[in-house]
Amino acid sequence: MTLLRHLPQCVNPGGRVAIVAFHSGEDRRVKKAFQAGLREGLYAAIAENVVRPTPEECRANPRASAAKLRWARRSSPPVLGIPPRPCRQVGDGGGGRSEHDDEIGERTHPGVRLPSS
Repeated sequence: MTLLRHLPQCVNPGGRVAIVAFHSGEDRRVKKAFQAGLREGLYAAIAENVVRPTPEECRANPRASAAKLRWARRSSPPVLGIPPRPCRQVGDGGGGRSEHDDEIGERTHPGVRLPSS
């Protein structure tokens, strides 16, 4: 849930984000977060329909049958005069982690700290 709450500030204006969920509970959270972001003006557009794998993809990879993809596009102007919060990459840049991972990791997994760069 923390990722979904901070996601709009980590995406550049006009940028796009896509999330693949493999469980109905995950998909519901993504859907509701994107809808709330659209109502609040954080997103300019969201997926109206979920994107599902084709029958060919499911035959080639049976695990894909549970996958649901939803996307959103960030609003162009900053909302309410608040500029997007920078999510600078830490480490060598290959891991895709942000400077906020330590605080997020500690809240979601007590006692677990991600290595600092």
